Amino acid sequence: MCFRPPSVDAESTIICPKCGASNSLDATNCKKCGASLDGVSEDAPPMPSPQAPAIASAVIPALDNLPRLSVDFPELPGASAIRTNLIGTSINDAALWRFLKKSVVARKDSIDCWYSSPVTALIQDPDTKAIVGVEIEHEGKKLNIAARGGVIMAPGGYENNVSLIQQTIDAPKGLPVGTLYNEGDGVRMAQAVGAKLWHMNAWKSGGVGLAPEEDRMRSIGDSIEFFTTGSVVLIGGDAKRYIAEDLEQRHGRVLVGGTWVVPPRPDTNVFVFDEAQRQAMAEGSLAKPFPNWSGDLAAEVESGKVVKSDTLWGIADAFSLDAAALSATIEAFNGAAKSGADPLGRKAEAMRAFGEGPYYAVRVFPSVVSTNGGPERTARAEVLDCDDAPIPHLYAAGEFGSIMARNAQGGGNLSECIVFGKIAGEEAAAHKDDAFDIASDGLACGPGSGEVSVYDEKPDAEGLALGESMGVGEGLGGPLWVKVSSEGGAVRSVEVLRQSEYADIGGAALETLAKRMAEAGTFEVDGVAGATVTSMGLKEAVENALVGGE
Repeated sequence: MCFRPPSVDAESTIICPKCGASNSLDATNCKKCGASLDGVSEDAPPMPSPQAPAIASAVIPALDNLPRLSVDFPELPGASAIRTNLIGTSINDAALWRFLKKSVVARKDSIDCWYSSPVTALIQDPDTKAIVGVEIEHEGKKLNIAARGGVIMAPGGYENNVSLIQQTIDAPKGLPVGTLYNEGDGVRMAQAVGAKLWHMNAWKSGGVGLAPEEDRMRSIGDSIEFFTTGSVVLIGGDAKRYIAEDLEQRHGRVLVGGTWVVPPRPDTNVFVFDEAQRQAMAEGSLAKPFPNWSGDLAAEVESGKVVKSDTLWGIADAFSLDAAALSATIEAFNGAAKSGADPLGRKAEAMRAFGEGPYYAVRVFPSVVSTNGGPERTARAEVLDCDDAPIPHLYAAGEFGSIMARNAQGGGNLSECIVFGKIAGEEAAAHKDDAFDIASDGLACGPGSGEVSVYDEKPDAEGLALGESMGVGEGLGGPLWVKVSSEGGAVRSVEVLRQSEYADIGGAALETLAKRMAEAGTFEVDGVAGATVTSMGLKEAVENALVGGE
C-alpha cells in the first residue's frame, strides 16, 4: 500500500550497499556494479545501519527527509523489499492517521463512531465460544454492543502497564515513548476469553534506549551523541560501568554473539559527565540529547532533572552511590581515554578524559517505543485459543499480538497495522453462517447512532467583537480552533479554543507560541522544538483566522 501526496514529484530508489548507486524499485542487482540488492548475498556485504538499503533518497522534499529511516536489520533476508512511503510531507506529522480518520468521517453514513466509549470486556457465547459483542462504558453507563460478524481488537501495546512491563522487559520501570494510553486492557480481555498469548517479551526502544523519568520528550533517534561520545559514562547501582556507551543499538538491541538481543540493565542507571561535556553542548559542537532540553542545562539543573556538583562525591551522594567506587570508575575511564583502549570496547575516538568539576548526572530508565505482545493470530487475523484453534468471530491487528517476535524493522508496526487492519476488517465483514442473530428494529445503539466527529464541527463565530476572528488548523492530534484578535493585520492575541495535542508537549507548545505571536504581532514566529507539527497547525489556524477576518 503506497500513498503519495498530490502535486509532488518524488521517486523512491534502492541504494546499492556496495557502491552507493541509486536503482529503481524493481531492481534486483545494481545497474552500476552488479551487486545484489538483497543485503544477504555473498557479493553484497552486510549493510551498516542506518544508511542501508533503501529508502527514498529523492523522496519528498520536507522538513524531515528520510535517510535515517532506513532498514534496521539489513542483513535479514528480504530486507531490500522494504520501502518508505509517505502520505504527507514529513515523517512525524501523523499524516497517515489524519488521512484514515478523515476517510472514516467522510463515510459516517456507513460507519458509526462512538467516542469516549472504552471497551471493558468481550462478550462470549458460553457454548460456541464465539465473540458476540463487547461491553462498553458510555456517558456513565455500561452498555452491551452486539457484533453480528465479529470483533476486531486493535488496542496497541501495554507500555503504560507497570506490572506487564516489569514482567516482560525485566526492569522495575519502563518509560513509554509514545501513547500514554496503551495500558494492556486488551491483553486482559483476550485472556478472559481463552486467547493464547505470544511475543510478550518482544518490545522496541530507540536511541541509547534510556531516558530520564521526568522527561516526556524522549528521543527515538538512531544515536544520541551526547551520551555516547566525550567525557560521559553510564554506570549502574554499583557505580561501575557495565556496557560500552557507544555500542550500536537497533531498537534497543545490541549485537551479542551474532544475535541482536536486549542488553541486561541494572535497576539503577545513571549518566555522569563533566563540565567539558556540558560546554560542548552549550557551544553547539555537541547536540542536545533531547529536543526540549535547554542549551546550557540551566533549566534542567534548576528543576532537579540533572544533578550538578563540584565533586564526584556530591554526585554519588545524590544517587546513593558508593563515592569511592564512582571515583575509581572515572579514574579508570580517564586511563582508558588516554590509552585509547577501553576494557568494555568503547571506541578511542568516542572517549575524552574527565576534567575538573563541576560534574553532572542524570538517572535514566529503559524507554519503550512499543510492545509487541498479545494474542496469537493467524494469517487471516483470527485470534487463537490455547489449543491453537481460532476463537470464532475474534480478530486482532497491529502491534497488539504483533507477528514480530524479535527484530522489528523500522516502520514495521505501522505496516502491520495497515495490512492486518485490512485483513481483519474483511474477515469480520464477510458473510458467516453462524453470524450472531439479533433483531435490529428499535435498537437504540443500532446503525446511524454514531456521534459527530470534531472534523464535522466548526467553531461558532457568533458574538465576536470587532477585530476578532476564528480560524482552524490541523495539529498532530486533530483540528486546532483559535480566536484571534488583530488590528490592521497585526496579531494582538491568540486564544486556543480547541485542541487535542499531548498536554506536556503540544499543549505546552501552544501556550508558548500564542505568546510569541502576540508579542511579534504575526503568526510567522519560530516553532517550538519537538512540537513541529503542532507549531505548524497553530500558524495555519491563525493565518486562516486573519484571512477569514479580513
